Amino acid sequence: DHDKVADALIAIGNVWSDVDNIDQASRAYQEALTIRSYVYGEQDERVATVLQYMGILEFRSGDIDKAKHYLEDYVNIKQENNAAGDRDYVNVLFIIGNIHKIKGEDEFATKRWTEAYQVAQSSGIAKSNPQLSQVMNNLLNVGPDETHQETMANQSSAGTSTSRMSIMMERIAEGFVDEAESAHVQAQQSKAQLKET
Repeated sequence: DHDKVADALIAIGNVWSDVDNIDQASRAYQEALTIRSYVYGEQDERVATVLQYMGILEFRSGDIDKAKHYLEDYVNIKQENNAAGDRDYVNVLFIIGNIHKIKGEDEFATKRWTEAYQVAQSSGIAKSNPQLSQVMNNLLNVGPDETHQETMANQSSAGTSTSRMSIMMERIAEGFVDEAESAHVQAQQSKAQLKET
């Protein structure tokens, strides 16, 4: 079964990623991507999942251009499948915002962070995860009685730079990626336990 082979390749990629062997992890993910694209089509959510792993891997390795490419493809597939409301989607938007910030593209960074914030709010993710909500509020400097648009207007009219966001982003970017990786490890452990039973 092709899907089982792709799952195995993803698991192998995750192991290589965990031991920081970026080349081997990338090869395994690429093979899984090829299989899933062939079996399900390039716009399937199972393809998006592999793109997410590949993007996070490249982000961790420092190849932010490659990471952005994979993660933007992930976002596009999720949007086309009307599946753009889960925690992984919010994490990916946040990482893309970080990539834009690293590249000095503050306007695009703010756009992606704002989108992540809005999705987290509208989907209930922020409510069920107060830590995530706090990170997003701090990043966008949104007070409890203030909308994000009001905050951005206030910052703009006051001539506030995005250096505050940059400092916050630097503090939380690594933790957010670690959180995404931790969720991935938990999912893999759950999957392994299900196979054992």
